[in-house]
Amino acid sequence: MNAERIRHRVARLTVASTIPEAPNSPDRPFLVGKTAIVTGGSRDVGRGIVEALAAQGVRVIFSYNNKPRRANEVLAGIEQAGGSAYAIGGDTSTPEGRDAFFASVNEILKGEKVDILVLSASGKTPEHNQDTSKDLLDKFLPQINKGGSVIQVQSVPSHFLEPLRGSFSLGDYNNVAINKNANLRLLRGRIPEMEEHGIKFLVVCPPIVSGTNNVDFANRRDPTAEPKHNLVTDRLGLPRHVTKEIVGEKVVQLLLNPDIKSGHMEFFNDVEDMLTPLEEIYGTSAIYVNTLKRLQKIDDQTRGIGVGRAIISLEQATRSNDPRMIDRVWVNAAGDYEGRVRVKPEHAKGHFVEKSGLPQILPGHKQIRAAMDAIGMIERKLGKHKGKVRLAGFESADFLSVVVADGKTRLQVVPKLNDNGTYDVEILRESDGERTAIIRGLRVRSAKDSESNQLLEDQILEGVAQAMGVVGVSDLTDNMPLLVSIGKTDFVDGGINAGEGIDYSVVVEKSGKRGIEGSALIYSEGRLIGEVNSIKAALVRKDTVYRLLK
Repeated sequence: MNAERIRHRVARLTVASTIPEAPNSPDRPFLVGKTAIVTGGSRDVGRGIVEALAAQGVRVIFSYNNKPRRANEVLAGIEQAGGSAYAIGGDTSTPEGRDAFFASVNEILKGEKVDILVLSASGKTPEHNQDTSKDLLDKFLPQINKGGSVIQVQSVPSHFLEPLRGSFSLGDYNNVAINKNANLRLLRGRIPEMEEHGIKFLVVCPPIVSGTNNVDFANRRDPTAEPKHNLVTDRLGLPRHVTKEIVGEKVVQLLLNPDIKSGHMEFFNDVEDMLTPLEEIYGTSAIYVNTLKRLQKIDDQTRGIGVGRAIISLEQATRSNDPRMIDRVWVNAAGDYEGRVRVKPEHAKGHFVEKSGLPQILPGHKQIRAAMDAIGMIERKLGKHKGKVRLAGFESADFLSVVVADGKTRLQVVPKLNDNGTYDVEILRESDGERTAIIRGLRVRSAKDSESNQLLEDQILEGVAQAMGVVGVSDLTDNMPLLVSIGKTDFVDGGINAGEGIDYSVVVEKSGKRGIEGSALIYSEGRLIGEVNSIKAALVRKDTVYRLLK
């Protein structure tokens, strides 16, 4: 389809009153005189971004599909405010439409470069998302000035697609979410290429944008769509609604912040994205903190306080691919029951992603699960429990040595029953007898049939460790918290099903020169699930971790 360039207005540029009058500089990246390209800029979120950029003195070139009237309304408003904008009609979801849009943009630019590319338009198909983004980025990347930005507009359900998949219906929005999620992954894969050009990649991720055509249409087709979305945002600590004007302001704030790093995902209400940085370390199935509300940052004088939130995925709750943690139990020569497990790579799936180059390591929480599995098998042999057992709590757990999941390492799990009915458990590496973990005062309870597809307590502890790490470490790109010990821990009889939310309310303090210590209260859907009185981790630079574990 040939692009139709409708009337455009190039009016006298009047700097908005909110813009400082100082000239541009590397330290103060004002937007006056910059040029931006925005897809889908005649309505909804795209319109909010176009108008916000124009109000900051940016010359904006935007695409629209089939409603010249709306595009002219945007142009008229910008002209009246003293701004500069151009509208180009055409379908950018087709190769022909993109070619025509690119040609029209360059006719306007007359050899000049641009500073900002905003990929706002989206739809239900790869053509509206991945194909459009790839092609437009290929075309415009050489024409973006060094120091410029590429911005993608994401949505909450599409960003959190993996936790929601299989346990939460997105209805008519499902195909949009799938393709927007794939689109974001495609663009993230091109961050190194953008950085080679000196260009940042940024993402803005609003919840429902009030008063937009898309929201009105979705609500007419499915009256449950908005309540479902609200349930998701509530569980993640995000606002239910924003306006297109607020989204536009958020884009401006990102562009004016020189400290924002490439790859940053921006939410609202000061909620931070944890899914993206944790996925770089753990993959998807082992992420138990999706968002973080940082209430107080940690430094030399103060504590770090925050609330980490997540939606439990179906994969996490059912553990369909998790291998057994204990192969068998028997009575050893000392008369004690003993369990044994050969630690395979599957046991460590998700602890470190393969692309990190680190060996697969058995996470500490799975050593606790090994103790639980051994005790469960022993107590069934003794007739104390008919079925599985769940963790009720323990007095302490110390992790003493790294366990490599190479398929060769065998662990011995030796629980000893105390007079009060609790267990002290030693876990040893069979090859050299070195203790890898000690758990004291471990208590179990009988599992209910209704709990078969619920998050296990050791997984909840892994979530606590992640929450403590992201609260206590301001930048996960350089430092990695490695779990050292967990203090007295108690769980309430009540589990967490797939699709439900979990909150980790965490307080963290620095411990020595290279450590952090914290405590946590764990809630789900307003119910208290558990309490961890002390959890300690060593802060190790990532390059040191690589040397130690390779």
